[in-house]
Amino acid sequence: MAHRVLIIDANYPGFLATVYGQDETLSLRSYDEQLAAIDAGLFGEAQFQVHALRSLGHDSSRVIVNAEPLQAAWRREHSQTRADRIEWRLRRNLIPWPSRRPDPWPTMFAQVEATRPDIIYVEIVDTMPPWVVEQLRRHAFVVGQLATAIPSEIELARYNLIISSIPTIVSQAAASGTTSAYLPLAFEPRLAQDIMPVERIVPASFVGSFSDRYSDRVDILEAVAERAPLSIWTIDSARLPEMSILRSRIRGAAFGRQMYEILNQSIVTLNTHGIVSGSAANNLRLFEATGMGTLLITDARDNLGDLFDPGTEVVTYSRPEEAAEATAYYVDHPKEAAQIAEAGRHRTLREHTWADRMARTIELIDRVSP
Repeated sequence: MAHRVLIIDANYPGFLATVYGQDETLSLRSYDEQLAAIDAGLFGEAQFQVHALRSLGHDSSRVIVNAEPLQAAWRREHSQTRADRIEWRLRRNLIPWPSRRPDPWPTMFAQVEATRPDIIYVEIVDTMPPWVVEQLRRHAFVVGQLATAIPSEIELARYNLIISSIPTIVSQAAASGTTSAYLPLAFEPRLAQDIMPVERIVPASFVGSFSDRYSDRVDILEAVAERAPLSIWTIDSARLPEMSILRSRIRGAAFGRQMYEILNQSIVTLNTHGIVSGSAANNLRLFEATGMGTLLITDARDNLGDLFDPGTEVVTYSRPEEAAEATAYYVDHPKEAAQIAEAGRHRTLREHTWADRMARTIELIDRVSP
């Protein structure tokens, strides 16, 4: 049975600022032109999920609720007006002061009405208010995809189905009375064709953040930087200790396409999981790195063997010293690194694609929906 699937997503503000900052006229263009420019940045997974669903015979599209110039273009083209909400902030840290902000939900509801999906796939479970989810359920079967910490005000029971790559979240959703399922994240194979192979001129890379969700990340990367020529791309340089060796290794920030290009140029890349994943292997970098044919050096996790063969398809570590030793070794032995990386790439392209994940998602929905 073919479905009409609408994916509701948000992008990092920093990525959107980069896209719109590259072309001052972009915000004045049509909705389709702006969406194409955002898509060209290859950020996140929603556009890949849309492509996968279409390849499977479903009608699919997506909404980026926090891309205000994009949403404004949609309103212009559909004779809709902007709705604002009042937010309060402290002026001079003393005086409560009101400010107007665009309210994303009225435009999103209008897009739902125009699209008329029978499945709504929510990528922003951690920021979508419960009353919005309840409204969406009046229109369609609502699926929440969640791979981050659950704020206390979020009610998973509002969803018809919760899908997560983190087993503990699956258990939490089930405990709330919501049907839930475990499903790992994935890779889009077209990226390996879009971003052509180049010389691997970056010995060792790390692309990511230093937020509080990654408590041991600084220790791990400092150990690596002491032993290997590590380069770092991050937006969180201010979070690093003032005297950290990592500060001298920062090369800027990288989102989407630039991140894939960096992986494509790296002999090895480092990965560490956040606190929320517990003891499970979970994040997108597992599949992004291996899909791009880069040797992934990642922290050992209980279920990693279900996804990759450690030692043959990826390399693992349990302590900072092991991460440093492995990185230094494979930087000095690039042929061995390439052999493992190629095995990891084949595993990802064979088993860990968005076409596979979205096919399994639709099977789940068909099994549990009325």
